[in-house]
Amino acid sequence: MCQARSIAMLSVAILVPLVSLAAAQPPESGLPPLDLRGGSSAICPAPDRLSLSRPDAEGPTDVAVALFLNDILALDDVAESVTADLVVLLRWTDPWLADPDRGSSQSVCQLSLDTVWTPVVQSRGLRNVETLYEDIMAIDAVGTVTFVRRVIAELSVPLDLRDFPFDRHTLEFAIETVFSSIDEVRFIALEEMSGVTDRVSLTGWSLAPPAVSVGTGHAPRLQIERPVFRLTVEAQREVQFYVWKVFVPLMLIIFMSWAVFWIDPQQIARIGLSATAILTLIAYQFAFVDLLPRISYLTRADRFTLGSLVLVFLALVEVVATSALARQGRSETGNRIDRVSRVAFPLALAAIIAISFLA
Repeated sequence: MCQARSIAMLSVAILVPLVSLAAAQPPESGLPPLDLRGGSSAICPAPDRLSLSRPDAEGPTDVAVALFLNDILALDDVAESVTADLVVLLRWTDPWLADPDRGSSQSVCQLSLDTVWTPVVQSRGLRNVETLYEDIMAIDAVGTVTFVRRVIAELSVPLDLRDFPFDRHTLEFAIETVFSSIDEVRFIALEEMSGVTDRVSLTGWSLAPPAVSVGTGHAPRLQIERPVFRLTVEAQREVQFYVWKVFVPLMLIIFMSWAVFWIDPQQIARIGLSATAILTLIAYQFAFVDLLPRISYLTRADRFTLGSLVLVFLALVEVVATSALARQGRSETGNRIDRVSRVAFPLALAAIIAISFLA
């Protein structure tokens, strides 16, 4: 009795948040609405009523699918992965499990997956998974099964970082059958029950409303087309962190390197100031290496840091040249070069910004 009570409490903890999202599901699914408000009974199928045979053997079995993101825990640029707290809900009708004695209630049962037919599904791009609770299986009077599983999943997400840190990515959470083709299982999206929680732990990103779709995917090894349920979320990186913690300090280093244009060419401190600026900029370049995977192309941030490095290096070259002119008694020529540099270098920086962030 205690075990049954624990199962019932656990099922309510998982199912009620989903039930609150929708009072009914699309009529084309052919399944009754999910409603636990009538309570849960303990009338589970007898062992002789269990069957591994797929319902609707003459055609594809309709399986309604919902996916709800309780949380998005992390989006790792370097590993190109997303970690999320997922609730997967599957619904189908199995006449072998029907029992009129349940009335308007649903029985929350512990049925072994090797004794009753269930659609075997997997998350596409799965790297690691941790199941939080035991699977929940609720059955109503007509044999409609509601199967719920909650997991923490790490999924691979290919990222195009060319626009970093102004990049936008499509996070796809896809569920597909493992062995069943579209001739055996047909997915129907429960859009009202799918979505993303209003409060996510993911920082540094803004999320657009999710989109739900159902399609097909090719399984090369099995040579079949299998059904795929997709929930996609557009994620836009919030650039404020990089503006204040990276780009503003970089600009200050660049401005520091320009201070030599106002110092007398005969002052030896000019070379020390320029060398300090270029070494500091190189240190910032190493910091960017830890933020991104080892990609073969340049991001927008790479263009800006590389252009800044070239600009600071040219300032060092200018300092060496004007100091050499001063030692040769041609201080006026060196001063004239300094005056031109005061205008030319800011214009060059403006060009670098335009090429890096506007092109």
